[in-house]
Amino acid sequence: MQQNFEQLIAPVTTKAFYVDFFKRQPLLIQRDQPDFFKELLSIESMADYLERKDLIYPSIRVVKDGMELPTSFYVNQSTFGNRTLEKINIRKVFGLLADGSTVVGQQMNLAFPSLYALSQNLAQQFQAKLNINGYLTPSASKAFRPHYDMHEIIVIQVYGSKVWKLYDMPVASPHEPFDRAKWTPTAPSHEFTLKQGDTLYLPCGFIHEAISVDEPSLHLSIGLSLHDAELQNKNFVEPRGRLFDVLHHRQLTPDSRLRCSMKPPPTLTEHKDFVTIEFYDTKLTFPLSQKDLLLKLLTTEEIMIRELPGKFNDPALVQGIRLLIKHGILEIVSIA
Repeated sequence: MQQNFEQLIAPVTTKAFYVDFFKRQPLLIQRDQPDFFKELLSIESMADYLERKDLIYPSIRVVKDGMELPTSFYVNQSTFGNRTLEKINIRKVFGLLADGSTVVGQQMNLAFPSLYALSQNLAQQFQAKLNINGYLTPSASKAFRPHYDMHEIIVIQVYGSKVWKLYDMPVASPHEPFDRAKWTPTAPSHEFTLKQGDTLYLPCGFIHEAISVDEPSLHLSIGLSLHDAELQNKNFVEPRGRLFDVLHHRQLTPDSRLRCSMKPPPTLTEHKDFVTIEFYDTKLTFPLSQKDLLLKLLTTEEIMIRELPGKFNDPALVQGIRLLIKHGILEIVSIA
């Protein structure tokens, strides 16, 4: 199953990608393998997802010719007390799809375990925040007019095909949204058909558009936010957070076994009087006296609590362990 970056760009190697393409130029991988992404996402699994009765806007959006359609076209409002839910009316969504609109699945990595696993691998690979959106387009249609994105994108074609047109790179690392009024249309510099099983990488700043021609299309667009200075040098792989750990972290004994659930482990930073652990959008602070304990917990493959520096009857030691379990950094291998 294509749940890591190496498989996503195969047969191109990771080294070749970084040397020749990353932030430099587009990479088109045409495989002639229609089933290459079938286990990652299929049109059948997408159909099952759209048939769900619990879809809430904006998990699904509908766009056509560069414009997002008003939610009144496909959303039913349900009131619960003083709260309002905007439930997706899939019957209306399918009607709009039949009329040439594109159905956009937002953050599909939160809906499909296979895509979630892929997103975690890519977050670790690029040390970036990302999201995976799906675009389901009928034949002879397009969702957006020519534009560039402010982030790197990896496109995987999981069903059908689309014609892509690339124009130029007006800004190497754009920090402002695309302004159509400032762009003078030119002939495409590249034009190709992305077929089922193919992969496309586009650096930010490349103006592009995608059009379905002879057949419908379902592709995934993986957006990688790399240029935000606040995102650099942080671990953005979300902690696992197991139900068993949360329920049993108060039953730990000296013979309980623990291990770090994050690969690589989060960053430990020493300050004058304390140490911090930073990961994703969280920063935890510990006394400087617990530095050796934390290093042991984060770097040992698996460890028994009695093997840790300190004594189990030390409240600070137990509290520190429980905090790491609560945030998903540690997982319980066994209680006794």
